[in-house]
Amino acid sequence: MNLCFLGDISFNDEGKTHKLDLFDFLELNSKTSFTIGNLEALASLGEKNLLKNPRVTTTLDALNKLKDIGVNLVTLAHNHVYDAKLSGFKASLEKLDELGIFHIGAGLTLEEAEKPFILEKDNLKIGFLNYCTSDTNPSLPNGCEVFLNLYDKTKIQKDILKLKNECDKIILILHWGGSFEGGYYPDKYQIKEANLFTKIGANLIIGHHPHTLQPNMVINSEPVYFSLGNFIFYDIKHEDKTIKLSPRRKRGGILRVSVSKDKSLIHKLYYSNQTKNSIKISSIGYNSKFRNLIFKLFYKLPLFYTVYRVKFKYINPILYFILVQEGGINKYKKLNLNKLKRFLWKK
Repeated sequence: MNLCFLGDISFNDEGKTHKLDLFDFLELNSKTSFTIGNLEALASLGEKNLLKNPRVTTTLDALNKLKDIGVNLVTLAHNHVYDAKLSGFKASLEKLDELGIFHIGAGLTLEEAEKPFILEKDNLKIGFLNYCTSDTNPSLPNGCEVFLNLYDKTKIQKDILKLKNECDKIILILHWGGSFEGGYYPDKYQIKEANLFTKIGANLIIGHHPHTLQPNMVINSEPVYFSLGNFIFYDIKHEDKTIKLSPRRKRGGILRVSVSKDKSLIHKLYYSNQTKNSIKISSIGYNSKFRNLIFKLFYKLPLFYTVYRVKFKYINPILYFILVQEGGINKYKKLNLNKLKRFLWKK
């Protein structure tokens, strides 16, 4: 059985009508049995969850693009599940059902939200579990009529043990790592709890939410991909402002997994890059491999996370303001980085 895991999918704003050339991806995915993606933007019928900023929503018509991609299962345990409130959530579920796309991780009842998805194919049974951590800021009001499968490590362990008796393989899909959204590395608790989950029966862990491709590692002989980043995600328009996604948020990972009849699991990661008009696919580049190596060598050292936290919390926002975001210094004074490098080199 061949599985394909995609990063975050959001046909928000410009993405409601914009079409991307998917040729590279469809060629890569032509022999996949089942494709899974995290559907970050649900359709809106006009209602807004004012507790959530920024919000990402799309249209019912735009959700048809999921069929063009070839998605079979979407995960809904994420922090934007209630952006379009109950009406948008219900309409999105109905649309997914109409398209024949399975969904997991959220529902109109708690029982529906917590229900695992079991894929039976090629004489194999693969169980999927999907959860969302509170540090990603779901912003659900009290008495919310949309139920989210919230991350609780004790509950997750029980769910794994229960599903272990029914399935050949168990896959956890986790929306987590809110403290380092946009960062290159996962939080310390994620490593610790991935160790816990793989020790008791999880065979693969897939992460979402940071919107960047983060390192992967093997823990207790099982692969853990902390974040696949974005597959398709557009700049966010919110309250007359445009939140531009940095180039690293336009890149992500596509994970292909093969489960054999002997129940062995083989996995390979590819690079996806969302350009203006297409999704380009390539092998994982040097920068990602280097960050992965640095992470594996130094993540156990306390100084590593101290330096990383300072850079992420204080230095990166300044660089983003200067170099990427609308309204930053570039609006008032164009920075010629090539001239600056030449000047520094002469010095």
